[in-house]
Amino acid sequence: VWNLFTALVFITMREYIPLIYNNDPDTVRIASSLMLLVAAFQLSDGIQALTMGALRGIQDVTILMFISLLSYIVINIPSGYLLAFKAGWGPEGLWTGFVFGITTAAVLLIARFRYKYRRMVQTGSVSGRV
Repeated sequence: VWNLFTALVFITMREYIPLIYNNDPDTVRIASSLMLLVAAFQLSDGIQALTMGALRGIQDVTILMFISLLSYIVINIPSGYLLAFKAGWGPEGLWTGFVFGITTAAVLLIARFRYKYRRMVQTGSVSGRV
């Protein structure tokens, strides 16, 4: 809920938040356009952080390194680089790469948690009721 709230703040206040830090019109314009991507990042980041914590809670930590490696090194960095520099998207391309990476992490972590939880229910180590 907090991440949804902050994402909405980033979206609705995207033209005002940059003015807190800088009043250069070009800088404010670029920062304002990036705020939409920051809002998307905020949502995915909240999901991946909670799911990562849940996996730590059930002591499934080894997979976290592999998911992080795939999401942040294999997907985030190359996609951000390609979009920012090769496709000419500039800062928006770099932030789109961030969103791709963190969203990939969120999706994979959710899938892993669901898999582990189903296995725990099947083995009887937890009840199927939530």
